[in-house]
Amino acid sequence: MKANFLPQNLDDQIMVLMWSADELLPGFAIFIVGIFFDQRIIGILCAIVVTKIYKRSKEGTHDGHLLHLCYYHGLINTTGTGFPNAHEREYIP
Repeated sequence: MKANFLPQNLDDQIMVLMWSADELLPGFAIFIVGIFFDQRIIGILCAIVVTKIYKRSKEGTHDGHLLHLCYYHGLINTTGTGFPNAHEREYIP
């Protein structure tokens, strides 16, 4: 019988080699931009640096901190009724 891999927790991030998917995405995007500008080596180096910076900034926070940061700065369009406007810092009743 073949042994199957069971994750430690059901809500673990998807792993790609040694990085989680959210750590790999910014580096991969920068690498693709480097390919578009025909600067592969610079793109690889910048991708490694950005991935390391993002990984260090993520260590002391919860799992969805990038999503919360994007919402705080108004980068996510939340037009539903459950989300207040991200640019309103004070609510007057």
